[in-house]
Amino acid sequence: MKKIAFIIGSLSGGGAQQVAVTLANELSEKDYSIDIVVLQLDDSKYLNWLSDKVKIINLDKKRLRYSIISLFNYLLTNKFDICLVFDYYLTFVISILKLFNYHYIKIVTRCINTLSIDFKYENIFLKYFKRIVVKLGYNLSDLIICQSNGMKFDLIDSFKISSNKIKVINNPLNKLVETNICYDFNLKEDYLFCIGRLEEQKNFKLAIESFEKLKNKYPNLRLKIAGIGSFKEKLLKMAKNLKVIDRVDFLGFISGDDLLNNYRKARLTLLTSLFEGFPNILIESLALGTPIVSVNCPSGPSEIIVNGVNGFLVDSYNSEDYVKAIIKGLEFDWDYKALINSVNKYHSEFIIKEYIGNIEEITM
Repeated sequence: MKKIAFIIGSLSGGGAQQVAVTLANELSEKDYSIDIVVLQLDDSKYLNWLSDKVKIINLDKKRLRYSIISLFNYLLTNKFDICLVFDYYLTFVISILKLFNYHYIKIVTRCINTLSIDFKYENIFLKYFKRIVVKLGYNLSDLIICQSNGMKFDLIDSFKISSNKIKVINNPLNKLVETNICYDFNLKEDYLFCIGRLEEQKNFKLAIESFEKLKNKYPNLRLKIAGIGSFKEKLLKMAKNLKVIDRVDFLGFISGDDLLNNYRKARLTLLTSLFEGFPNILIESLALGTPIVSVNCPSGPSEIIVNGVNGFLVDSYNSEDYVKAIIKGLEFDWDYKALINSVNKYHSEFIIKEYIGNIEEITM
């Protein structure tokens, strides 16, 4: 039985954490031994999603710099075939061991964002430092998994990573969504749905600004925003200033039936991000029968959305353009069965086969 060590910062409510849990559970059912090594378990939204077959190693460190000795100790005292890493800083730390003749450590790292754009929001020093971390860590990795072609080309063009090291494997649908797909299309209620971290990257201010322009045309329409983050107060203030606060619902972090029902009952799911890696919310929404209106941000949406089949892409951040697409989506005669079937290729059974194929190739 081959052993895989998943290395991740936490099991909080982000997309990378959700994917880590999905992959760990699925691989544990395929006769792999799985350890999930986490720096800390505070605010672990996905802890209860883990299979009993997955072993959790909690280093109990608040920051990466405090965890390095504990992480090295784990890597040097446990036998495993592959480290599957979910953060470029962690990849960099683990790759340091390779410089000290620990070549037997096989590193598979998952790139989880369009990094050249992500780094634009940092100061000059941090931007330069992060680029060094990514280049060194990724070049010492045995394989880099990108979730979209856009992410792959970003690493090649912006960080000069060899294309031979990179594989594109899309994210899988999580089991909660995958096992609750239904074809009852009479559930729709009069609201638009946003979900994600309440941070600058997700750009929910565009959703609120666009919603304000729709309030008179659709007097019964509401906007629901699910997620937690540091921008909540700014978004609340914006909704108040635009006089739509009584029609905007901030739901906080949602999971389980709340997550399923909010996707299913929405008329549209909105994605307004400045950038993404591979937005899980798109495939989750589509699998549950709700079409998308998304900005055509780098990267992911253009690889998932087919205009008029499962959603509409908007090529600008102009709210007038975005409003037009929302109106089009609200009034479009959707083929909901085709919409759901458009994401069949993201079912976990197909994605796991791709992971297993690459794992077996590296460990031959």
